[in-house]
Amino acid sequence: MAGQVRKRGERKWLVRVYLGRDPATGSRKWLSRTVYGTRREAEAVLHGLLRDRSLGQLTVPSEVRLSEFVGRWLEDARQRVRPRTLEWYEKTLRRWVLPGLGGLRLREITPLHVHRLYQGLQERGLGRSLPAVHACLRAVLRQAVKWSMLALDPTSRVRPPRPGRRPFRVLTPEEARRFLEAAREDSAWPLWWLLLETGMRPSEALALRWEDVDLERRVIRVRRSLVYVGGE
Repeated sequence: MAGQVRKRGERKWLVRVYLGRDPATGSRKWLSRTVYGTRREAEAVLHGLLRDRSLGQLTVPSEVRLSEFVGRWLEDARQRVRPRTLEWYEKTLRRWVLPGLGGLRLREITPLHVHRLYQGLQERGLGRSLPAVHACLRAVLRQAVKWSMLALDPTSRVRPPRPGRRPFRVLTPEEARRFLEAAREDSAWPLWWLLLETGMRPSEALALRWEDVDLERRVIRVRRSLVYVGGE
């Protein structure tokens, strides 16, 4: 049933529009309006609400707080993304977003709240984290819109400040030589030598197998990369 008009008294009507099922509980969601006047006026309100629903502009104001919704969203994302990606989402949200916005209800979050969050991170010298924070928060709030818990994603009206570029520092040949001399007694010296001589990433070097190494031809083939997936 798409919608209902029910009489509730003299010139008083209850208008209800079905919004689907709550993804967290499975219960049906309805948006209700009380209309005073004639049945025709109540039906006009119903038709307007149904039109808004078809355009994706109809939501039930959500009392769920962002911290609770993030938990639901992460559980849903667990079925759709890789463990490494899920871990990145969770760490970013719990470290940078929830301390500032977690206590707010979804319906209370405004573009100004988001702007102040980004501004605060930048003032603390954490500007390099802003792209990740913006991407994670946007993914969460867009899903809230899809689930009809928000009418508008607040991040769509906020541009995060640009992170400042940090100078890229590399060792000079002399510094690299002195480092290898100082680390010669270290058990990981072959790894340090390999990284400095080849420019290989640590994750690539740590994933090497003997089958990837051709000592006669002095060739190493990078075929895989070591990925941390979390856990105890």
